[in-house]
Amino acid sequence: MATINEIAKELNVSRVRVYQIIAKLPEDLQPNKVNGHYRIENKDVKSIKEYFTNSSLKLKQDNNGENEYKIANKALENEVQTLKEQLTNKDEHIKDLTQLLDQSQRLQLDVQNKLNKLENKDIKASESTSKSDKNESNINTNQESKSPSMDTREANNEKHSNFWSRLFAPK
Repeated sequence: MATINEIAKELNVSRVRVYQIIAKLPEDLQPNKVNGHYRIENKDVKSIKEYFTNSSLKLKQDNNGENEYKIANKALENEVQTLKEQLTNKDEHIKDLTQLLDQSQRLQLDVQNKLNKLENKDIKASESTSKSDKNESNINTNQESKSPSMDTREANNEKHSNFWSRLFAPK
C-alpha cells in the first residue's frame, strides 16, 4: 500500500497532479475510496504510473509537435517574406518595361509621322514636276504648231537652194 504523497514523490509531481491522474483513469482501474480516502494498492500504483508515463510521452510529443509547428511556421514566414520581396521586384521590373514600351511606341509614332510628311512632300514635288512637264510639253506643242516642222524647213531649204543654185549655177 502507498499513499498519495509517496506516489507524488516517486513521480516527481504534486499531490494535486496525482489526484488528477486518478480522476482520469477508467473506473475499473481507479483505487477504492474508503471513508473519503483512497486505498491505493500495488495494482493501482502501477495504473497511475502507466497513465503518467503515457501522458508525459504525449505531452513531450505535443511539445515536439509544437516545436515542429513553430519551425515550420518560421520557415513559411521566411518564404512568404522572400516571395513578397520577389513580387515587389517583379512589379518594379514590369513598371520599367511598361515605361520603355511607352517610349518605344512614341518614337515609332514620331518616325511614322516624319515618313508620312516626307512622302507627302515627295508626292507634292512629283505632282508639281509633272505639272511643269505638262506645261513645257504644252509650250513645245504650241511652239511646234507655230513654227514649221523640220521636214517643211528642209523642203523649203531645198527649194531655195534649187532656186539659187539655178540662178547662179555655172552653165
